Amino acid sequence: MFEWQQVADYLRATLHNKELAKSNLERLAAMTESSNDKLSELAYHGAAGAVLFSERKYDQAISHLEEDTNNPFSLKLLAAAYQKIGYSAGAKRTNETLANLNDPTLEQALVVPAFRKCGDAASCNGNAKSASLKH
Repeated sequence: MFEWQQVADYLRATLHNKELAKSNLERLAAMTESSNDKLSELAYHGAAGAVLFSERKYDQAISHLEEDTNNPFSLKLLAAAYQKIGYSAGAKRTNETLANLNDPTLEQALVVPAFRKCGDAASCNGNAKSASLKH
């Protein structure tokens, strides 16, 4: 695994610690700026979007999450952010994209099956699919 991917994954896992998350985001931004790698740029956007979402800065989060639409975590947060700002059409479209995602990655294995199961259950919040980050 690339170092930038480890930083991005660690950042997502530590969002409850705002100082650590911001420090890791700065590190990831520096790594992205020093490389000419599209994957590291996507990881940065996904991580930045997650940090901004956790801070309830949904409009700013959306601009980053829209750059990382192949990542199930980013798609889940993007749908939730759209819902938070009242853009239900965007949330619906993003939820459909996520429900139909079939990418053999760890992220897909962790996010998509539970998302699909929740989508079939009336008791789940069908709009945001229970996306949340501790704040």
